[in-house]
Amino acid sequence: MMKQGLLGIGIAVMATVPAFASDNAGAFIEQGIGARAAGMGMAYVSVVGDSQSVYWNPAKLTNVKNIDVNGMVTSAFETNFSNVQVAGPVGEWSMGLGFYGANTPGIRRTTLDTLSDSGRFIATGDEFSYSASAVFLSTGKQITPELSLGASVKVLSEALDSNRASGYGVDVAASYKVSEQLAVAAIVQNALQPRMVWNTASGNVDTVPRNLKIGADYAIFPNWIAAGDIDIRPSRPFKYHLGTEYWVSPIVPIRLGLDNVTTQGGAKFDLTLGTGIYLERLRMDLSWSNPENTVIADVWRFSLGYMFIP
Repeated sequence: MMKQGLLGIGIAVMATVPAFASDNAGAFIEQGIGARAAGMGMAYVSVVGDSQSVYWNPAKLTNVKNIDVNGMVTSAFETNFSNVQVAGPVGEWSMGLGFYGANTPGIRRTTLDTLSDSGRFIATGDEFSYSASAVFLSTGKQITPELSLGASVKVLSEALDSNRASGYGVDVAASYKVSEQLAVAAIVQNALQPRMVWNTASGNVDTVPRNLKIGADYAIFPNWIAAGDIDIRPSRPFKYHLGTEYWVSPIVPIRLGLDNVTTQGGAKFDLTLGTGIYLERLRMDLSWSNPENTVIADVWRFSLGYMFIP
């Protein structure tokens, strides 16, 4: 019922209001990717070091020394999410390619001006769907032994019922190794903001918001790290992410995190847990999160990665 109401209102507004610019598009790529990241509360901008760097921090692609492939599937917020990335060294550069998709099927179409006795919009019997995708092309370059820089060009598309929108944007990122124990990193997501122009009669334009993500990780012991990120977006409260990862054996980690931490209206957060199995080439990760909003079901994520070692 939640998705029916929200998306129904969204399509009604998009179809009836004059053209204007809003700052709320591209929400499907705000959630973060990867079960390892999710298990650590999405505190991952400085931790990432495989092909998922395409999304999290293209500067960290310089850590990928062989061809690496990673993918994830999950269902959350009544939406199916999937992604796959591939990355590897190309000469003195590191390159990556990523695809991210979301789909919400079976949305009931409702009337706009007729309410039932309970105050709800009345279903017409028809259904429609929402879908979205993003393709990233990323590169990273080692500048000094401590500093690496990176950037991603991305093409986004969204579809709601028969309406379509697309746009392109750019992310820029950096990573710096302060010491053997401490690393810091940052990414400006949508430094060049995608403008999503809808093919509606109103010509509505949505702009994907810019987000500055700053993070750090610290190796407490060789088998134990702690990490923290902060999201800074215009006109929105800061959002914090905290996580830790402890390796109980060379192939099995356990993870704990606090995701979407806010202090507005009292402390709120989503609790996350995770684990995995890491072999020489194969990586399997599993995570669970408990959204603070109790009407949303628990979220499970599974990721699979493979590195082609010569």
